[in-house]
Amino acid sequence: MSHPTLLALDTSTAFLKLAAQFGSDRLVKSSERADRSHGQMIVRQISNILESGGVTVDSVGAMVVCVGPGSFTGLRVGIAVAKGMAVALDIPIIGVSLFEVAYGLLGDRGGDAMAVIPHRRGEYFVAPITASVSADSVRVVTESELADLAARHTLIGLGFGDKEVPNVQPLEYDAADLVHIGADRLQAGMTDSVETLEPLYFGKSQAEIKFEQRRAT
Repeated sequence: MSHPTLLALDTSTAFLKLAAQFGSDRLVKSSERADRSHGQMIVRQISNILESGGVTVDSVGAMVVCVGPGSFTGLRVGIAVAKGMAVALDIPIIGVSLFEVAYGLLGDRGGDAMAVIPHRRGEYFVAPITASVSADSVRVVTESELADLAARHTLIGLGFGDKEVPNVQPLEYDAADLVHIGADRLQAGMTDSVETLEPLYFGKSQAEIKFEQRRAT
Protein backbone atom coordinates (compact mmCIF):
# COMPACT_ATOMS: atom_id res chain seq x y z
CA MET A 1 0.00 0.00 0.00
CA SER A 2 1.37 3.41 -0.96
CA HIS A 3 1.65 6.14 1.64
CA PRO A 4 0.61 9.61 0.45
CA THR A 5 2.31 12.72 1.72
CA LEU A 6 0.26 14.12 4.61
CA LEU A 7 0.45 17.82 5.49
CA ALA A 8 -0.82 18.92 8.92
CA LEU A 9 -1.59 22.48 10.04
CA ASP A 10 -2.32 23.76 13.53
CA THR A 11 -3.21 27.44 13.93
CA SER A 12 -5.29 27.06 17.10
CA THR A 13 -2.75 28.77 19.39
CA ALA A 14 -0.19 31.57 19.24
CA PHE A 15 2.14 29.13 17.48
CA LEU A 16 1.98 28.06 13.85
CA LYS A 17 2.64 24.32 13.91
CA LEU A 18 3.20 22.31 10.74
CA ALA A 19 4.21 18.75 9.96
CA ALA A 20 4.55 16.70 6.80
CA GLN A 21 4.89 12.95 6.53
CA PHE A 22 6.54 11.61 3.40
CA GLY A 23 5.92 7.94 2.73
CA SER A 24 5.75 5.69 5.77
CA ASP A 25 8.84 6.72 7.67
CA ARG A 26 9.92 10.32 6.97
CA LEU A 27 8.45 13.23 8.87
CA VAL A 28 9.45 16.87 9.28
CA LYS A 29 7.82 19.42 11.55
CA SER A 30 8.10 23.04 12.60
CA SER A 31 6.72 25.36 15.25
CA GLU A 32 7.04 29.12 15.11
CA ARG A 33 5.46 31.80 17.24
CA ALA A 34 2.89 33.63 15.13
CA ASP A 35 0.69 35.41 17.69
CA ARG A 36 -1.89 36.92 15.30
CA SER A 37 0.18 36.62 12.14
CA HIS A 38 -0.77 33.11 11.03
CA GLY A 39 -2.16 34.41 7.75
CA GLN A 40 1.07 36.21 6.91
CA MET A 41 3.29 33.24 7.68
CA ILE A 42 1.43 30.08 6.74
CA VAL A 43 2.02 29.95 2.97
CA ARG A 44 5.75 30.60 3.38
CA GLN A 45 6.05 28.00 6.13
CA ILE A 46 4.18 25.37 4.12
CA SER A 47 6.57 25.97 1.23
CA ASN A 48 9.55 25.68 3.59
CA ILE A 49 8.45 22.43 5.18
CA LEU A 50 7.70 20.76 1.84
CA GLU A 51 11.03 21.96 0.46
CA SER A 52 12.82 20.50 3.49
CA GLY A 53 11.32 17.14 2.57
CA GLY A 54 12.33 17.50 -1.05
CA VAL A 55 8.78 17.44 -2.41
CA THR A 56 6.43 19.87 -4.16
CA VAL A 57 2.92 20.84 -3.15
CA ASP A 58 1.53 18.64 -5.94
CA SER A 59 2.75 15.58 -4.04
CA VAL A 60 0.51 16.25 -1.01
CA GLY A 61 -2.08 13.47 -0.84
CA ALA A 62 -4.15 14.58 2.17
CA MET A 63 -4.60 17.58 4.45
CA VAL A 64 -4.90 17.34 8.23
CA VAL A 65 -5.97 20.46 10.11
CA CYS A 66 -6.63 21.27 13.76
CA VAL A 67 -10.22 22.40 14.27
CA GLY A 68 -9.73 23.66 17.82
CA PRO A 69 -10.97 24.79 20.15
CA GLY A 70 -8.66 27.78 20.07
CA SER A 71 -8.03 31.15 18.50
CA PHE A 72 -11.07 32.24 16.47
CA THR A 73 -9.01 34.01 13.80
CA GLY A 74 -6.17 31.49 13.81
CA LEU A 75 -8.51 28.55 13.27
CA ARG A 76 -10.25 30.33 10.41
CA VAL A 77 -6.91 30.92 8.70
CA GLY A 78 -5.69 27.34 9.06
CA ILE A 79 -8.94 25.73 7.99
CA ALA A 80 -9.34 28.09 5.02
CA VAL A 81 -5.83 27.23 3.79
CA ALA A 82 -6.36 23.50 4.32
CA LYS A 83 -9.69 23.62 2.48
CA GLY A 84 -8.21 25.64 -0.36
CA MET A 85 -5.39 23.14 -0.83
CA ALA A 86 -7.77 20.17 -0.60
CA VAL A 87 -9.98 21.62 -3.33
CA ALA A 88 -7.10 22.72 -5.56
CA LEU A 89 -5.33 19.37 -5.31
CA ASP A 90 -8.53 17.29 -5.16
CA ILE A 91 -7.39 15.46 -2.03
CA PRO A 92 -9.07 14.39 1.25
CA ILE A 93 -9.19 16.65 4.29
CA ILE A 94 -9.31 15.54 7.94
CA GLY A 95 -10.19 17.78 10.88
CA VAL A 96 -8.67 16.90 14.27
CA SER A 97 -9.64 18.50 17.58
CA LEU A 98 -7.30 19.16 20.48
CA PHE A 99 -9.44 16.78 22.54
CA GLU A 100 -8.54 14.03 20.05
CA VAL A 101 -4.88 14.99 20.38
CA ALA A 102 -5.09 14.62 24.17
CA TYR A 103 -6.59 11.15 23.84
CA GLY A 104 -4.13 10.25 21.11
CA LEU A 105 -1.22 11.05 23.42
CA LEU A 106 -2.62 9.64 26.67
CA GLY A 107 -5.23 7.09 25.59
CA ASP A 108 -6.93 5.24 28.41
CA ARG A 109 -3.93 6.08 30.59
CA GLY A 110 -5.66 9.41 31.14
CA GLY A 111 -7.99 7.69 33.60
CA ASP A 112 -10.25 10.34 35.11
CA ALA A 113 -8.13 13.18 33.70
CA MET A 114 -9.71 16.14 31.95
CA ALA A 115 -8.33 18.14 29.04
CA VAL A 116 -8.11 21.89 29.64
CA ILE A 117 -7.85 24.32 26.71
CA PRO A 118 -7.73 28.14 26.94
CA HIS A 119 -10.89 30.00 25.93
CA ARG A 120 -11.26 33.69 26.71
CA ARG A 121 -9.27 35.48 29.39
CA GLY A 122 -9.86 33.69 32.67
CA GLU A 123 -12.00 30.97 31.06
CA TYR A 124 -11.18 27.45 29.88
CA PHE A 125 -12.75 24.60 27.97
CA VAL A 126 -12.71 21.31 29.87
CA ALA A 127 -13.75 17.82 28.80
CA PRO A 128 -12.98 14.23 29.82
CA ILE A 129 -10.09 12.63 27.95
CA THR A 130 -11.97 9.92 26.11
CA ALA A 131 -11.96 8.38 22.63
CA SER A 132 -15.01 10.42 21.65
CA VAL A 133 -15.76 13.91 22.99
CA SER A 134 -19.22 15.26 22.24
CA ALA A 135 -20.29 18.89 22.43
CA ASP A 136 -22.40 18.02 25.48
CA SER A 137 -19.33 16.87 27.42
CA VAL A 138 -17.42 20.15 26.89
CA ARG A 139 -17.98 23.00 29.31
CA VAL A 140 -16.48 26.40 30.03
CA VAL A 141 -15.11 27.06 33.53
CA THR A 142 -13.32 29.89 35.28
CA GLU A 143 -9.88 29.67 36.88
CA SER A 144 -11.42 29.34 40.33
CA GLU A 145 -13.58 26.47 39.09
CA LEU A 146 -10.44 24.78 37.81
CA ALA A 147 -9.22 24.60 41.40
CA ASP A 148 -12.40 22.75 42.37
CA LEU A 149 -12.01 20.35 39.45
CA ALA A 150 -8.38 19.70 40.38
CA ALA A 151 -9.55 18.26 43.69
CA ARG A 152 -11.29 15.45 41.79
CA HIS A 153 -9.45 15.17 38.47
CA THR A 154 -6.00 15.42 36.97
CA LEU A 155 -6.08 18.46 34.69
CA ILE A 156 -4.10 18.21 31.45
CA GLY A 157 -3.55 21.45 29.55
CA LEU A 158 -3.11 21.87 25.79
CA GLY A 159 -2.46 25.09 23.90
CA PHE A 160 -1.14 27.13 26.81
CA GLY A 161 2.28 27.82 25.29
CA ASP A 162 4.57 29.17 27.98
CA LYS A 163 1.70 30.26 30.23
CA GLU A 164 1.50 28.48 33.58
CA VAL A 165 -1.91 27.91 35.16
CA PRO A 166 -2.26 26.60 38.72
CA ASN A 167 -3.47 22.99 38.98
CA VAL A 168 -2.96 22.32 35.24
CA GLN A 169 -0.25 19.98 33.95
CA PRO A 170 0.88 21.03 30.44
CA LEU A 171 0.84 18.38 27.73
CA GLU A 172 3.30 19.14 24.95
CA TYR A 173 2.17 18.27 21.44
CA ASP A 174 3.06 19.25 17.91
CA ALA A 175 1.67 18.89 14.40
CA ALA A 176 3.25 15.44 14.11
CA ASP A 177 0.57 14.24 16.52
CA LEU A 178 -2.05 15.53 14.09
CA VAL A 179 -0.32 13.62 11.29
CA HIS A 180 -0.50 10.33 13.21
CA ILE A 181 -4.20 10.76 13.99
CA GLY A 182 -4.91 11.86 10.43
CA ALA A 183 -3.04 8.90 8.95
CA ASP A 184 -5.11 6.45 11.01
CA ARG A 185 -8.36 8.13 9.98
CA LEU A 186 -7.31 8.28 6.33
CA GLN A 187 -6.53 4.56 6.34
CA ALA A 188 -9.94 3.90 7.90
CA GLY A 189 -11.66 6.05 5.26
CA MET A 190 -12.81 8.55 7.90
CA THR A 191 -12.31 11.83 6.06
CA ASP A 192 -14.28 15.07 6.31
CA SER A 193 -16.23 17.13 3.83
CA VAL A 194 -14.65 20.35 2.58
CA GLU A 195 -18.12 21.90 2.48
CA THR A 196 -19.03 21.17 6.11
CA LEU A 197 -15.70 21.18 7.99
CA GLU A 198 -15.74 24.07 10.45
CA PRO A 199 -13.79 25.22 13.52
CA LEU A 200 -14.86 23.65 16.79
CA TYR A 201 -16.58 26.47 18.68
CA PHE A 202 -18.50 26.31 21.93
CA GLY A 203 -19.19 30.00 22.32
CA LYS A 204 -19.14 33.34 20.58
CA SER A 205 -15.88 34.96 19.58
CA GLN A 206 -14.78 38.26 21.09
CA ALA A 207 -15.51 39.92 17.74
CA GLU A 208 -19.09 38.60 17.78
CA ILE A 209 -19.58 39.71 21.38
CA LYS A 210 -18.31 43.23 20.66
CA PHE A 211 -20.46 43.46 17.54
CA GLU A 212 -23.57 42.55 19.53
CA GLN A 213 -22.64 45.02 22.25
CA ARG A 214 -22.31 47.82 19.68
CA ARG A 215 -25.68 46.95 18.17
CA ALA A 216 -27.29 47.02 21.60
CA THR A 217 -26.07 50.58 22.37
